[in-house]
Amino acid sequence: LNEKSKILRSILSAEYEPIDWLVDFRSGFRWNLDYYKNLKYGNIEGVDIKVPWELARLQHLLDLSICCRFVDENLQSQITKEIVNQLLDFISLNPPFYGPNWISPMEVSIRSVNIIFSLIELKKNKIEINLEILNHIYEYLWVSYRFLLLNNEWNDGLRNNHYLANILGLTVLSKFFNQDKVGNIYDNLYKKFRTELNYQFFSDGGNFEGSLPYHFFSLEIVFWLSQFFIEKIKFDSQIQEKLLSILAFNKAFENYNIEDIQIGDNDSGNILKFNCLS
Repeated sequence: LNEKSKILRSILSAEYEPIDWLVDFRSGFRWNLDYYKNLKYGNIEGVDIKVPWELARLQHLLDLSICCRFVDENLQSQITKEIVNQLLDFISLNPPFYGPNWISPMEVSIRSVNIIFSLIELKKNKIEINLEILNHIYEYLWVSYRFLLLNNEWNDGLRNNHYLANILGLTVLSKFFNQDKVGNIYDNLYKKFRTELNYQFFSDGGNFEGSLPYHFFSLEIVFWLSQFFIEKIKFDSQIQEKLLSILAFNKAFENYNIEDIQIGDNDSGNILKFNCLS
C-alpha cells in the first residue's frame, strides 16, 4: 500500500471488519493492485470481474444512508460509522488508477454517483462527518472526475449505456464540485446527453441494443440526467418528444414480466438501488 492508503487505514475503527474489494467470491480469484491498464480479465474460465465491480459500485452505502431516515440517533451513529469505514477501506484498497475497479469508466461513474448521493442523504439527515475524513473522500471524487474527463467511453462507432453512464457521472461530479459553469462544461454535457438520446434510442423509443434490460438501465440514466437538465429540456421540444417516445415504449411493457420476454444481454444492473425503502 502507498503512504496515503496507510494513513486511511489508520483511521479505520478498531472493530471494523475490512472487505475484500478485489475478489470474485464465486471463483475465489483475486486481482492485484497493478496499474489498471495492465490488468487482464475475461481470460480465465469461471472468473467474472463483474462480481467485484458490482460491490465496488457502493450502491449499498446509499441504501444504508437512507436507512438513517427511519432509526434513532444511536443506530444512525452506528450506520454512519459503517459507511465512513467502508469508504475509507475502499479508497485505501482501490487507490486511483490501481486495481480492477478502475478498469471501467462506467463503474467509476456509478460509484461516484452513489458516494455523492450517500453524502447528500446523510447531510439531509443532519449527520456530520469528520472534516478530515470528508476531505479524503472529496479528493478521491475529484480524481474520479478528472479520470472521467480524460477516459470516458466515447467513440465514433458503437456507443452504449457505458457512455451514458459516463455523462451522468461527469454531470453529478461537475455539480458537486461547482465546475458546471467552468468552460461551459454543463452546456457541453447537455449537448452530449442530447446527442446520445438521438443516437442510442430509436424513433419508437426503444434502445438500439435490442435488449429490454439494457433499455431500462439506459432509461434510468436518462431519468437522472433529465432531473439535472430539466431547465434546458423545458425549452427543447425535440428532446421532449424523444423522452415521450421512450416513455411510450416503456408503457408497452408495463404489464409484462421482462424476464419472460428476454432478448439480448442482461448484465447492466442499476445506477441506484433502494432496497431499504422497499
